[in-house]
Amino acid sequence: MLNLVALDGYVTRKIWRVDEEIHFRLAVYRDPDRPPKEAQNGNGADAPDYFTIRLPAGLTALIGRLEAGQRVQVYGWLESRHYEETLAEFLERAKVDGVKGVNPDEVVVSRTTTWVVAERLVPINNGKSRR
Repeated sequence: MLNLVALDGYVTRKIWRVDEEIHFRLAVYRDPDRPPKEAQNGNGADAPDYFTIRLPAGLTALIGRLEAGQRVQVYGWLESRHYEETLAEFLERAKVDGVKGVNPDEVVVSRTTTWVVAERLVPINNGKSRR
């Protein structure tokens, strides 16, 4: 089996810590020979795809060098986690008071989240440049 990922993109403002691990979102623009992702505002501009990157505890020393807008290359592998969440749990996280006519404890949604576990992170430049 093969599970390898290589991405080149821009660190977003979304950077957070979970225990000793660092997580961040990476904005990746598609190669010119791939179908473009149009921005949601409809202006016709190329929009990035966003990926969650997990830096295991051994790589977290790099976080001091990561800044929003910085271009980096990430090498690693894909990992996923399956969740089951009741409507009540979702509404609590969304800070919504409930739904009429439905028992939110009886409605369960299953979903899977996928992220990239980084094994190597290479800063491309030190500036906050964007494409």
